[in-house]
Amino acid sequence: MLRIQGTPKGVSKYPSSGKEVWSYGFSSVEFDIRTRRVVEWSNLDGNLRVELRPGREGTGDRRWTEGSHEDDVLRIQGTPKGVSKYPSSGKEVWTYGFSSVEFDIRTRRVVEWSNLDGNLRVELRPGREGTGDRRWTEGSHEDDVLRIQGTPKGVSKYPSSGKEVWTYGFSSVEFDIWTRRVVEWSNLDGNLRVKK
Repeated sequence: MLRIQGTPKGVSKYPSSGKEVWSYGFSSVEFDIRTRRVVEWSNLDGNLRVELRPGREGTGDRRWTEGSHEDDVLRIQGTPKGVSKYPSSGKEVWTYGFSSVEFDIRTRRVVEWSNLDGNLRVELRPGREGTGDRRWTEGSHEDDVLRIQGTPKGVSKYPSSGKEVWTYGFSSVEFDIWTRRVVEWSNLDGNLRVKK
């Protein structure tokens, strides 16, 4: 790391968390104090010479989706600008500008995303539970919402409350995790094709 990046502008140690952070302008690299290995980074300035290479778990698809392996995301999106790990929640987040992809640390598979920049090549495909209606409503299956609205800009899961939220701009649709059916929505942008 030192050979490639040179002397950092700043070094901060956090013994209680076992971390050390080197800063290069607005970019930073975080090390495990014990192993001296990189665990996280933030490449805000674009000056870090960092590269992640995909492994063998990729599929060859041109887009990734919920449940895709990190190797597919990496092959399609490239090296993320930032990597942050949250061991207590079992999650790892990769950032691409203002967009982000969240992985389950154990399975290395996509669980959530936020496509604020519109730069993520993500696609959800509807299953077989759709009805063919031109509008969806309370109780509609997610397949109908997906067929009508398209891939959401963001997917967030809340297992403790049994909910999953899809965002379309400032609008959102909330599903029951178990039934996969609409329970609530907010049509702030007026872009949801919903009927009451």
